[in-house]
Amino acid sequence: MGRGGGLLETAETLLQGDLVGLKIGEEADGQSEEIVLLGRTIWGRPDSGGGHRYGLAFFSGQEGSYQRLYRSQEVAHSRAVARDSGLMYVDMMPSVVEKRALGFVSRDLGFSLNCVPIKLRGERLMVAMSEPGNARALEKLQLYSRCKISRVVATPSAIRNTLTQCWGAQYVPSEEDLSEIVSLPQPSLKKKPRILALTSSVPDFGSKGLAVNLAAVFNRDEKRTVIAEPKSKHSIASVGASETTTEPCEFKFLVLPMDKKTLHLDRALRADEAILVVSPSSWQKGCLYLETMFRRFVEIRKHQQPAFLGRTTQLRGLQLSVICAQISEIREGFKTFSRIEARVGQQLDMSEPGFDIRLYYLGGILADEKNTQKAEKMGVPLAVLRPRSPASQCMTHIAQSLLRPTQERDPRIPLTRSLTSRFFG
Repeated sequence: MGRGGGLLETAETLLQGDLVGLKIGEEADGQSEEIVLLGRTIWGRPDSGGGHRYGLAFFSGQEGSYQRLYRSQEVAHSRAVARDSGLMYVDMMPSVVEKRALGFVSRDLGFSLNCVPIKLRGERLMVAMSEPGNARALEKLQLYSRCKISRVVATPSAIRNTLTQCWGAQYVPSEEDLSEIVSLPQPSLKKKPRILALTSSVPDFGSKGLAVNLAAVFNRDEKRTVIAEPKSKHSIASVGASETTTEPCEFKFLVLPMDKKTLHLDRALRADEAILVVSPSSWQKGCLYLETMFRRFVEIRKHQQPAFLGRTTQLRGLQLSVICAQISEIREGFKTFSRIEARVGQQLDMSEPGFDIRLYYLGGILADEKNTQKAEKMGVPLAVLRPRSPASQCMTHIAQSLLRPTQERDPRIPLTRSLTSRFFG
C-alpha cells in the first residue's frame, strides 16, 4: 500500500478492505484527461444524507496521479473562491513576485497567513492569499505593511512553494505565535517617519507650541521626533533630538498655518494624520478651515489620482483629528467638539453626496497660563518644566493616544493632582 489519503462519498455500503477504483475527469490546458486511482477502504461511516463516507488508502506507484488529482481539485476550489469573492485568480510562481514588495511583509507573517506580496503600486500592496475572506489576516497585513491591501487568489500549495523559493526554509509558528504576529516590529528602519500635520485656530495657543510639547513627550519615551515648518527648508528639532532630518526618526510634526493656500492644504492631506487645534472661543473658525480642507479634498478626488493623497484619506472619506485647547474643564472640550461635529456634518454631508468627512476627538488641554508663560520665558517645553501640571498631563495623554490606532483611542483624560494642589488650588 502506498501513500494514504483520499475520501469517497457513495450510497453503496462497502466493507473495510474492499478494492476501490476511482476514475476522475480532469481538464488540463483545454484537453480532457482521466485520472485513475486504485486503493482499499480503511474506514467508513454513514452520513446524514443516507450515503456513506469512506477513507481510502491508495496503492503504491500512484503518487504522480494522486498529486495531479490534488492539484486539480485545489485549483478548482481556488477558482471558485475567487469567483464568489469577485477577485482575480492567479497562477502563483516566483517570477510573478517583485523583490521590493517582499520587504513589506515579513517571512514569518507570510508563512503563518499563507500569503505572499506580489506587487507594490504607490501605497497599494497586492497580496496573493488562499483565504481572501479572512478578515483577521487582512487586518494583520494592513497593520504590518501600513499599505492598502489589494487581494488576489492563488492555491495554498502554490503560495507555499513561492514562499519557500523566495525566503528559503519554511517556518510555521505555533498558535500562540499567530496571535502575536500583529505586534511584530516594523519590517524596515528605512521607512519614512509618521507625519502629523498640526494646525491651530487658537490665537494664544499655536500649533508649534503644541508640537514642541508633544515631541518632548515622545522623546522622553525614546521615540525620536522632529518638528518642521513649511516656511523653512530646515527642520526645527525638538528637545532631545538632533537638528537635522537626515537621521532616522519615528515621528515628524508638520506645523502648518491656518490659511486657504492650496500648498498648505495639500500638505495636510498628504500627512498620515491631520490634527486641528481649536478652543471654545475659536471653534467657528475651525469649522471654516475644515470646510475649506474638505472642498480641496473633493476637488482632488474628482480631478486627480488617488495616489496624490496620504493616509488621512480613504477612497471617498476624509479623516481628521481635533484637539480642544484652553478649556476650563474637561467637559467643555467634549461640548466644543460636539458643536464642530454637528455643524460640519450638516453642511458638508448634504453639499457633496458620495463624499464623507469623519472627525475624531483626541482630547482637551486645560488652560494653564501661569506655567505656560513661565515655560515660554525659560524656553523649555511645559511638558518638561512641569510634567505634573494639568496641561502637561493632558498633552501627555494626547501623545500616548497618537501611538494607538484610531479605534482604540480614549479622549477621556485621567488627571492626578498632588496633595499641595488639592489644598491650595
